Amino acid sequence: MGAVESTPPASAPSEGEAAVLETHLGPVHARCFGPASATRRALAIHGQSSKLAVREEWAKAAAALGASGYRVVVPDWHSNDRTAPPAVADADIAQIAALALGDSEDHAAPVLLLGKSWGGAAAARYAAAHGSRVAALVLVAPAAVDADVASKLDMPLLLMHTRDDAPAVSKAEVFGVCARIERHVVDEGGHRILPSYSSVIERFARASFPP
Repeated sequence: MGAVESTPPASAPSEGEAAVLETHLGPVHARCFGPASATRRALAIHGQSSKLAVREEWAKAAAALGASGYRVVVPDWHSNDRTAPPAVADADIAQIAALALGDSEDHAAPVLLLGKSWGGAAAARYAAAHGSRVAALVLVAPAAVDADVASKLDMPLLLMHTRDDAPAVSKAEVFGVCARIERHVVDEGGHRILPSYSSVIERFARASFPP
């Protein structure tokens, strides 16, 4: 089970374009940021909570990446009962990710993958299973993953959390085996994607997966 989600402060509605992904489990709503023609693509997976503020928590970072030339897709996993966390299976997440990123049978370009809390653990498991597909990985306060998963993450990894989020601090220890890890830890902020994270994520993306 993912960590208990704290609710981010109220903010303006998400920017970006509304989209509907016609998946094998039915329609899943999403927000898309950045130019549709971008060659660099990214997928962001939100936390477990069904609260709107959590489901839209990646918006600021996604908008910043979009403005830098990335195409970022943020599915709302709670928009379909069959894809709602934590019940949705990793295999289904992988299929929906491929659809969201515009994969074809002949082409699946490397991507930037981002995940927070439950979504962070899901992103880590995806990256471990599909390492050649993930050019760079961003995890914010990820839920627990097995050491075997962490040991397979050989792509550039940005791990972010706060020191006052005790569960995230303990669960982050497993990523110490990752050779290409960059840590960004701040003192306070709880179990959230902090506004200050956006510029750090954008810098990391430009360095590890240039637009």
